[in-house]
Amino acid sequence: MKKKRNATDIIFLKQRELATLEKYSPDIDRLVKLKDAFLFGCYTGLRYSDLQQIHQAHYHKKTDKGEQYHVLRFVIKKTRKTHEIALPPKAVAIIERYWDKQKFKKLLPVPTNQKFNDYLKELCENAKLNTEIEITAQFGS
Repeated sequence: MKKKRNATDIIFLKQRELATLEKYSPDIDRLVKLKDAFLFGCYTGLRYSDLQQIHQAHYHKKTDKGEQYHVLRFVIKKTRKTHEIALPPKAVAIIERYWDKQKFKKLLPVPTNQKFNDYLKELCENAKLNTEIEITAQFGS
């Protein structure tokens, strides 16, 4: 017997909410690391499973027409396809902050999925991100 999966509502941060989170400076080290990992995901569009798997070997500096840019090249866990993402300067700054501080050459400090969600909730509460949202559902056709 298979259980039917329900559709998940995807809620996006507004630009001002992202700016609030960028400006917020947590006092707790685990929340600082979580904030950086979450913002990196926001800047790159990576899902949690991909954030968790990326290593320093996936990070490359390339030059095109005399200009240097930074990319992540890796296999996406969900689709198993190779993907290359150009990194914005804010994402590169986060990588540089953790470059020599990670075990096993991981790119970012990413906790387990359960802890990631717990810490993210705590981070947003501390940063006063409490925008009310309305979720609507449609049943049938």
